[in-house]
Amino acid sequence: MVEDSDAVRRLAPATVRYLGFDVVTAADGTEALDVFRDRGDELDCVLLDLRMPAMDGERVLDELRRHSIDVPVILCTGFASRDLTQRLTAKGVAGFVEKPYSVAEIQRLLRSVLEG
Repeated sequence: MVEDSDAVRRLAPATVRYLGFDVVTAADGTEALDVFRDRGDELDCVLLDLRMPAMDGERVLDELRRHSIDVPVILCTGFASRDLTQRLTAKGVAGFVEKPYSVAEIQRLLRSVLEG
């Protein structure tokens, strides 16, 4: 889970753990890329905040794909325009979830991505 908000980064992993998943967190795009390099083979899915300072979610996604890391990515955002959604889907995004998201939404998306 890549999330720049301290509050969300404290609360959201508990939700994902409640659903039975292990969670590794990163506070920004740079830290996320370090985690991917170190532990990429352990990761089954990435919940990636779209709007972050310095390195936004789209740039992190581009870097993942540039390094041939094909892990499914679910983008978390407060708002995504149709054009942005289409562009990111073309880059291989597995799904989108709007903040604030519910336990049911995350569960549905994770199950769909991981079991589908």
